[in-house]
Amino acid sequence: MKAQVGRGGLTHPHAGGQTRSMRALIVSVVAIATAGSHASADDRAPFEKAERLTIDDLLKVAVRVAPELEAAAFDVAVARANRQAAEGVTNWNAAAAVNKNISKLVAATSSSLDTQVLVSKLLPTNGVVAVGAGVSQQARTEPRATSQFTTIDLSLSVKQPLLAGSGTAIRDSQIRATQSAMSAATIRRSASARVFVADLAEAYWRLALAWRRLDVLHLSLDAAEKQLATIQRGLTSGAIAKSEALPFAQSIASRKIDIANAENDIVAQSISLRTLAGLEIPPDAPVVRTIDLPRADAVTIDTADLVKKALATSDQLEAALEDARGAEAGVVAARRNLLPTLDLTLTGDITSTHQTFSQALEELRYSRGYSLVAGASFSLPVGRDAEKGAYAAKRALLARARFDIHTARRTIAAEVVGLASQARTSARTVELSSQVVTLAQQNVEAEQRKFELGKSTSNEVVRRQNELENARLQLESASADATIALTRLEALSGQILQHYGIKMIDPDELTGAALDRRP
Repeated sequence: MKAQVGRGGLTHPHAGGQTRSMRALIVSVVAIATAGSHASADDRAPFEKAERLTIDDLLKVAVRVAPELEAAAFDVAVARANRQAAEGVTNWNAAAAVNKNISKLVAATSSSLDTQVLVSKLLPTNGVVAVGAGVSQQARTEPRATSQFTTIDLSLSVKQPLLAGSGTAIRDSQIRATQSAMSAATIRRSASARVFVADLAEAYWRLALAWRRLDVLHLSLDAAEKQLATIQRGLTSGAIAKSEALPFAQSIASRKIDIANAENDIVAQSISLRTLAGLEIPPDAPVVRTIDLPRADAVTIDTADLVKKALATSDQLEAALEDARGAEAGVVAARRNLLPTLDLTLTGDITSTHQTFSQALEELRYSRGYSLVAGASFSLPVGRDAEKGAYAAKRALLARARFDIHTARRTIAAEVVGLASQARTSARTVELSSQVVTLAQQNVEAEQRKFELGKSTSNEVVRRQNELENARLQLESASADATIALTRLEALSGQILQHYGIKMIDPDELTGAALDRRP
């Protein structure tokens, strides 16, 4: 009894039952692998309705409705309003008061009408100058006589702190603090725009990478299906052992699972991208189709120059400097308030009294009488805990602001160096991966020829195909990493807004209607 030699092993003439069992297993596995080769219409609908968008298309919408940018604009609006409120201390202040008094006694009735107007202004030295005018009209009626008179009073007063609370630093400390806060908020809004555009670009290219991964998986699936079809023809003719179909059937089933997961990833990333850009999310067509992922060429980066540019144009660093300027104003004012309180008051007054208003006014014009009052007040709280605590708090805020400046410089430099290295490495990886893909393709073709000659197995062919797939995925991933790293470098060096032609909208224009928006 002779054994028959076939590719893949020996078959015994009396092994018919095993052969039938193997054939049944192969048929069932192949059926499973080929089942669902075409997704249902419901599964494919989101991809067939996918909306093709470029980054420019997204940014046209995003710069108007993106939540991050609008929230930053609100911060600017608040800071601007706070600065305007702080500047109110330098305005003239006008006050007026009118009092009417009537008193009726048993033997007499009296009445008076007092009118006072006072205009005051805070001086640059943090003193207050006030100009006042008052008119008092009084009348008294008795059984035997009636009397009335009018008093006109003009006054000029100055109250000036000489120690604590004196000087322009005190008067302008709040103004300088709110001015720095407004500048920092405006700068941080620009920083938010840089980060937002970089985040949007990264999300877009990550989605483009997901599409390229799906393409690679489809290529691998097509190659495996073609190989399985060849094996099926060999199975029919008996030229190929039945077990050789199993690795390809398994590979096809695995790749279909990978494709399903990749498609789900595209849907999820499309939804995230639409949410980030402020786009509507159509329930039946959420998928975004990107442009092709660009190939990263070899890049030449002057890291030292990029660090210098990033530090010179960093919104984050400039905002930290503004915070420090505002903190410095607070320290100067708090230091001044450590002194004892010594206030000087000067008041000059001219008064005239007559029966009628016109006579009193006439007397005021020619009267040379006046009164001057000068006074001083001194106070020194025991312990000075309030003033010392306030000064210590302001110094701590200034120290924190200066620490943030140093931290920002180190962080920016580290980010630039890291991104530059990533961009160079990813570009180099793209170059090498292209070579790996070419070699892997050649290995697959060589292994297939060996398989056809009976010198290899289907397991080896599948392994080579997996290597080719991994090489292609590595190439696409490196291309995305290089593109994203260069985009982040543009954001750090201040070029990204100009790159995409984005101009910051005035916060008043962006938030004017939104301030009254109801949820």
